[in-house]
Amino acid sequence: MANIAEGFDRGSNKEFIQFLTYSLSSVSELKSHLYLAGDLGYLDATTSQKLMTQMESLSKRLNKLLKYLWSHKTPGKPVNRQTDKPQTNEPTN
Repeated sequence: MANIAEGFDRGSNKEFIQFLTYSLSSVSELKSHLYLAGDLGYLDATTSQKLMTQMESLSKRLNKLLKYLWSHKTPGKPVNRQTDKPQTNEPTN
């Protein structure tokens, strides 16, 4: 969650995508830890499966968001998060 928040505050889709990718990698890392915790007996099969299902769901949601951002990417330009349109330096009237 911290990577998502940090990337969002960076102000551009390019950097947001970068931090969402870090988040996706963190989910994969956590799945690895869940397998290990199950193998070592720290988690019962039911809890392990429940957590793994949640991680799979999170991976899918992150991938959907990444695909959306890739298709709407304006490299290097800040994005207004309310409108998803590139910000300009032009004054608003």
